[in-house]
Amino acid sequence: MLSPIRPGFGRVVRWMIATAAVILCILICELGIRVLGYAPHYKVLQIDGENTVYRRSDNPVLGFELKAAYRDDAADMSSSYPSTNRWGQRDIERELAKPAGVRRVIVLGDSVVEGHDLADLDQTLTRQLEQYYPDGSTEVFNFGVSGYCTLAEVELLRVKGLRFDPDVVILVFVENDYDDFNREAHLLGPAGRRPQWVHALFQGSHLFRMAAVRFNLYGYGAEHDPVSWNRQAIGDNNVVQGFRMLADLAQTEQFLAMVAIMPMFDNHHVRDVHFMDDGKDRLVVEELAAEFGIRSFRLSEDFEASPGLPGPRLRFTVGDGLHLSAEGHRVAAAGLHRRLESPPPAPAGERLKADRPAIAAADALGEDDPGYGRIHNNRGLHFKDQGRIAEAEQAFRQAVAEEPDLADAWNNLANLLQSDGRLEEAVEYYRTALKLQPGNAAVLYNLGLMLEKLDRPHEALAAAVQAVECQPGNVPARMLAGRLCLGAGDFTAAEQQFEAVVRLEPDHGSAWANLGNLMARRGDYVDATRAFRESIRCDPQRPGPYRSLIRLLATAPAPSREANSELLLLTEDLVAVAGSEDAASLELLAMARAAAGKDDAAVEAARRALDAAITEGDEPARERLSAFLSDRRGFKVVRD
Repeated sequence: MLSPIRPGFGRVVRWMIATAAVILCILICELGIRVLGYAPHYKVLQIDGENTVYRRSDNPVLGFELKAAYRDDAADMSSSYPSTNRWGQRDIERELAKPAGVRRVIVLGDSVVEGHDLADLDQTLTRQLEQYYPDGSTEVFNFGVSGYCTLAEVELLRVKGLRFDPDVVILVFVENDYDDFNREAHLLGPAGRRPQWVHALFQGSHLFRMAAVRFNLYGYGAEHDPVSWNRQAIGDNNVVQGFRMLADLAQTEQFLAMVAIMPMFDNHHVRDVHFMDDGKDRLVVEELAAEFGIRSFRLSEDFEASPGLPGPRLRFTVGDGLHLSAEGHRVAAAGLHRRLESPPPAPAGERLKADRPAIAAADALGEDDPGYGRIHNNRGLHFKDQGRIAEAEQAFRQAVAEEPDLADAWNNLANLLQSDGRLEEAVEYYRTALKLQPGNAAVLYNLGLMLEKLDRPHEALAAAVQAVECQPGNVPARMLAGRLCLGAGDFTAAEQQFEAVVRLEPDHGSAWANLGNLMARRGDYVDATRAFRESIRCDPQRPGPYRSLIRLLATAPAPSREANSELLLLTEDLVAVAGSEDAASLELLAMARAAAGKDDAAVEAARRALDAAITEGDEPARERLSAFLSDRRGFKVVRD
């Protein structure tokens, strides 16, 4: 007779059957996903992030943020900065607790506030604004993060800034803040470390991979598609959402909120952009701020009150019409200081309603699709640095396919092609970049170098001169222009370029050497001597300036005993610097010793020089040296 099944045993059997069914279902799903190819292709695309100041954030509205306590002695002022503070902001160190009697101001913004392309932290607008209060009565915090839209800027205030108990919050608004995403330019890893088993499961299981990417498990969704998860979290009309949050926070946390509207800059004008269609000279952002009771002001008034040369784009920005130069930060800081001490009046009116025209205008101005051009562009730079040229080219081509108006990517592609010897194609892409950014001095300089290599000196000179006109402080462009002027026989223009270089960089040895040669050519012995000495001071390991100065001193009218002594010392230095027994250096040494009355030493040097001249096949030098050794005559200085 069979024994009845115990109740506990039955539960175990049912659990095992259920478990087996679940496992079978998972296996079937795994097989189906493999066959149908629904799982994203596994390929590690991210750059590890060690060489960038940014890190993945676990807050999807932010998407990414600055690393805390970051240091980089070779920062490029775009993907990295020399330092951040322990709170993860590009600022000096700050204490969390507010000192008694101190007013705290937080400035929100994107790369303009962050200080894109500025190496000196003290030149940023927040630090310059704080310098208006040397008594320490006001602290100004830099809460700028490159690429953030308005909602992300206010979200950063909510999650990090409020801890510092601000009295005033100023949001610096730029024209692309209407876009409903953060402009991520770097492929970053996950916000935190993943367990090894998770990584192995992601590699091995198509089902887990699909789920991980779809639901952003362990940060895989952000890593696979680093923009869309941020776009979904931000939603539509981020400016309206951001202003609503800012107004609510200002009311609950009791701080004064203001919006500073940054203009655009072209060669001749400072321009405010995106006006309402009602003809009342009101900006869309001003309408939105007013509807939420937030004070706003235009910084264009401050820039227009600071006329000067060159034009606004070159004077106030780094050349792109948007990111501020040190001078632009200074003017912006002055404008913020003026409004801090005399705030604009609070706008009257009700809170924003859904049917207000400003909402529709802001929504129309925002872009929905951020594209991946900047990410591919930076991948290309990463691959190029690693010597992976084919992958770099593919990444740059992906960048321009995604964002055809991304001038940086066209320039980087051209740089890559010219290093690979594909010069004509590189010229074409440099010209494409210039169509997108007509006054980009860096691209003009690159184009000039390329045309010089292609032996098209007139076109190269035109590009170099235009680069100098667009960016007068561009030293490499001035050196190229000076070199090309020399080749064209325009010695006056060449000298002007080299003189400008040494004014900008007093330790530029090559510029001093070129100036010396030009001055010597026109018979200006005193200035040429000074220029060659400056060149040797700047670069004591280059033989050329020694040779030039030695020949100049040796041919000077009525040389003194002191001059002959200096000539000998310089020549001995030259032989030591050259580090070899070359005929030219040894001949100069023999000549200097003879001028100093050291006949035996001069003969010894001349014999070594003669041996070197025979070895080198230098027949003129052999004849001069042979004549000197035979009758101690005919020993003359060799000119370049």
